[in-house]
Amino acid sequence: MLKLLRRLTYTRAAKRLARASGFYRSIRAAYFRLAAPRGKSRVVVGAVSAEFSVTNAAELRRLEGPSHNRNVASSERASLEFLVAAVHPGDVVYDIGANVGLYSMLLSKAVGPSGQVIAFEPDSRNAKRLNENAILNGLTNFRCFRKALGEANHSGTLHLRDDDPYQSTLLAHLPPDERSSEEVVDIVAGDDFRIRMNLPIPRAVKIDVEGSELNVIRGLGTTLAKEACQFVLCEIHPHLLPVGVPDQIVKSLTDYGFRGIKLHSTGLVQHAIGSKVSGRTNDLAITVAGV
Repeated sequence: MLKLLRRLTYTRAAKRLARASGFYRSIRAAYFRLAAPRGKSRVVVGAVSAEFSVTNAAELRRLEGPSHNRNVASSERASLEFLVAAVHPGDVVYDIGANVGLYSMLLSKAVGPSGQVIAFEPDSRNAKRLNENAILNGLTNFRCFRKALGEANHSGTLHLRDDDPYQSTLLAHLPPDERSSEEVVDIVAGDDFRIRMNLPIPRAVKIDVEGSELNVIRGLGTTLAKEACQFVLCEIHPHLLPVGVPDQIVKSLTDYGFRGIKLHSTGLVQHAIGSKVSGRTNDLAITVAGV
C-alpha cells in the first residue's frame, strides 16, 4: 500500500490522474500518515540515511523528493548523491543556508564522528528544527550558527513566508501579500567569521541562499580558494537575479580554483557543482544522465 501511495504521490502521470479524479489531497494525506508515523521520516541517499521530524504532507514531500522523485527537473537527488559520495570520514563540510537540514544530516552521517558539519541558517524556525533533527539523529559532529553569510558584516532583513519555511530570503522580491513576516538577522562575511570562530577549512561547501549566492561567495573567497576546499555545490536562482549574475557566480567559483563546473536544472534553479579533484565532476554527469 505504501509503495502504491508513494507512486501516486511522486510519479508525474499518476499525480495527474489523481488530481483529475479529485483524490490527490486525500492520497497525499494518507501517504503522510503511513510514511511518517509519529511525525518522523527517514531519507536515504547512497549509503547513508537520516531521520527528520515532519509535521505535514508538504514538508514530507520536500524532504523525500531527492529519494523518491525520479524527475530531475524537480529533484536534488543527483546533487545529494554527488556530495555524499565526495566526502569521507573526518571531512569538514559547510552547509550555508541549511534550512531544516536535508544536506546537513546526511553529510554529518557521511563524514562520521571524526568529521564535522558546520551549518549556517538565519531563519529562527529552521535553526530550531535543524538542532532538533541533529538530536533526533544523535549527532555529535554538528554545529549550527544562526547567521546569514554575505559579503560584509552587517544586519539585514530576512523575509519569511509562514506557509513555506523553505523560501526565506534576504531579497525583498516577494510581493507584499506573500511576505508573511520578517526577522532582523546578523549577516557575516564567511572568511572573517571563520577566523574569529577558529573554524576549520571545509573540504566541501554547499550554498543555498535564495538569491544571495554571489555575496556569500565573495565573502567566503579566501576559504573557497584554499587547496583543502575541494568541492562546492551552489544553488543558483536565475529568476531572482539580474541578467549576467549567474555567469558571475560560475566565473567566481572558477577563479577560486574549481574546474569542470557542471550545471544541471532542478526546476527554477540550477545546481553548479565544482571540484578541484580531477575528474570528479564527471561523476555528476553520469548521475544526472542516469536519473
